[in-house]
Amino acid sequence: MPLPAGRDTIQTNLSLAGLTDRFDFYMSGSEVKRGKPYPDIFLGACQRANEVPDSSLVLEDSLNGLRAAIGASIDCIIVPDLN
Repeated sequence: MPLPAGRDTIQTNLSLAGLTDRFDFYMSGSEVKRGKPYPDIFLGACQRANEVPDSSLVLEDSLNGLRAAIGASIDCIIVPDLN
């Protein structure tokens, strides 16, 4: 099972894509007790954003991410990983 992306990796990728100013916050899988396919990261993000899951949306590139979104009762759009 792959390790979750750390905050440094997330920050680097957002910087390289020129997207750091597009997000109020980001959350790493290392910040939750259970990783995907468990819904913990998405539920934690909803809590941090003061949003309810059923008014949220997940963009995901993995089957485990889809499973996590479904487990959190959040609508999910699959975005294929082109790598």
